[in-house]
Amino acid sequence: MEHPFNKWSFFGVYDGHNGHYTAINCSKYLLQTILKTPEFQTMKFDDFGNPKQISQMRMGIRRGFLQFDEFLRSLPDVFTGVDRSGSTATCVFITPRYFVFVNCGDSRGMLIRENSVNFSTTDHKPQHTDETLRIENAGGTVFNERVNGCLGVSRSLGDFVYKKATNKQPFEQMVSPDPTVTVIERNELDNMIVLACDGIWDVNTNEYLCKYLCSRVCRVGQISKIAEEVIDLSFFKGSKDNMSIIIIYLKPTLNLDLDMALEDAVLDRVIHEKTEEYFKENPNVTSTAMWKWFYTIDLPNLPPGGLVTKRYQIEKSFEELKSLSVTSLKETPFILRCRNLAKI
Repeated sequence: MEHPFNKWSFFGVYDGHNGHYTAINCSKYLLQTILKTPEFQTMKFDDFGNPKQISQMRMGIRRGFLQFDEFLRSLPDVFTGVDRSGSTATCVFITPRYFVFVNCGDSRGMLIRENSVNFSTTDHKPQHTDETLRIENAGGTVFNERVNGCLGVSRSLGDFVYKKATNKQPFEQMVSPDPTVTVIERNELDNMIVLACDGIWDVNTNEYLCKYLCSRVCRVGQISKIAEEVIDLSFFKGSKDNMSIIIIYLKPTLNLDLDMALEDAVLDRVIHEKTEEYFKENPNVTSTAMWKWFYTIDLPNLPPGGLVTKRYQIEKSFEELKSLSVTSLKETPFILRCRNLAKI
């Protein structure tokens, strides 16, 4: 018998804090818990997409999050207070007809359609009016934009130190496990979905990341490589928080432009040659000095965002040259004689 969800996909990013225990359990059990809810167990697929069924799916996802949070609370390490970790969750169900975005916390999901930002989830932050009201009603306060001055997110899984109001429902606690669920009908113009934790969004706006990704898709043949670039880019732009990203490409094939790909390859080659040129003239240069020097020259065809987008390439070339320089210093006359003898 065909499984009812065999045409569905699910992706999630779980950003743990104060330890990784909650995030790991999210990756293992959150989806299972949602699928076992009465709403998902009784879901009919012959006419999936009518308002009643969409409402049923929303209810099942929310119920699944709340049940999973109670499951976490019952685990020995959590129940005894050994573990006090928490985790945000940003997820997407992809059905044949819909995208179902699910967000709990300040990680974010984004849909790029027709090379523009079509939708993004709203971060759950303590300073937002509705969140502040719930926190205060549960006996908490918000200062320094944090719950009780400590936690910088107002919804999460785990974090049970903020869920102790015995006269409140789970979704009424200072920190709520109740997610926001958004259903969007799919479109043939959809490009990609991005799920990422706040370390990415702290230094990249929706619009900037959208522009960057659309530019890189034309030049790079691997989505995994682009994801690595986004992590490096965010690090070099100053992000100090967790950084995880999933890029879900929605087209049948990558829209690789060979001319643009060649431009990018030429740019990387120019960067390596310029690095080598400056390194030979300044063998004791530091990576910081090298980086500053690059700001004094013009480079062709930089991606959106400018030179910082290529900092990884600059540092990679610098480290390779530095390594070769150290190796050459170790080439004593004895080693060189051995190498010459080996050639005979």
